[in-house]
Amino acid sequence: MNYGIIDYLFGVYGGSKELPHLMMVAKNWYTVALFHLGLVSSFYLDVRGEKDKKVWIGSYADYDRFWRDIGSMKLLENSDVYKRVKIKKDYVESVYKGKTLRFFYEGNAQLIDAISLIGEQFWSEAYKRLEVKGNTVIDIGANVGDSAVYFTMNGAKHTYAFEPYPYAYRMAKRNIGTNGLSNKITMINAGCGGKDTHMTLDDGLRSNSGSRLEKVKSGKKVPMFSLDTIAERYCKGNSVLKMDCEGYEYPAILEAKTATLRKFKRMMIEYHDGYRNLEARLREVGFYVKHDRPNTISHSHHLVGLIFASRMDK
Repeated sequence: MNYGIIDYLFGVYGGSKELPHLMMVAKNWYTVALFHLGLVSSFYLDVRGEKDKKVWIGSYADYDRFWRDIGSMKLLENSDVYKRVKIKKDYVESVYKGKTLRFFYEGNAQLIDAISLIGEQFWSEAYKRLEVKGNTVIDIGANVGDSAVYFTMNGAKHTYAFEPYPYAYRMAKRNIGTNGLSNKITMINAGCGGKDTHMTLDDGLRSNSGSRLEKVKSGKKVPMFSLDTIAERYCKGNSVLKMDCEGYEYPAILEAKTATLRKFKRMMIEYHDGYRNLEARLREVGFYVKHDRPNTISHSHHLVGLIFASRMDK
């Protein structure tokens, strides 16, 4: 097992912190909580504040869709972030370090995403612990460019941002361009895994920050690069790695050459199924490694959290 019982308990605790959110959105929040833990397979979600509005939840896809279309907006409307942003016709505007930033959206689900990402990146500063000033940053899992913009605003020399989903990649290009950062950020429509290959992805899917890669028969053929290839092409001197690629962190790190891993002076990796094998590999090649306890358990009962690694130079 890639984690311990204490880690599992922390994951349960992290998930339990969503309980106040459930209570704000659903009258039958207790049933929703049981579903979230995998103890109920289907039910009607009774929406609080909307008379006779019930939503059928028969799968995790239904549950995610509800949160993206209805639930998350209800929470955001009562959040500090919602009060700090300006919502325009097709973009959300916010100020960070004296600069007005804009992030585009298309539809209600993407509006929710844009507001949430602004809160995560520029108010909570999720990547504050990753020192990037003066360094080249390799951003694996760049989504709509929010983290790349954050790194640039905090002094990154240049950011090479990889996003496999075509929709998110196109939105990232727009966001980076409108914020005047195209000379500091290079967006690359590609993913990262254990080897160089290709994957056919749905060109029309409006992906989000939590979308896992799913092959389709017909769509856009997108490159998948190994970390070895990415480092060889894009690492300039001592580089910094940010990785949030929904499970592909395991082949990317575990199958990378020692010389590749040591090109990075610092790493921040989100793990999606435990951390022990990743930590062991990084320690083996000369990194000081620590991890955050899991902050939640995904619907598939995988533990999600963060790993921090700093290269120890001889």
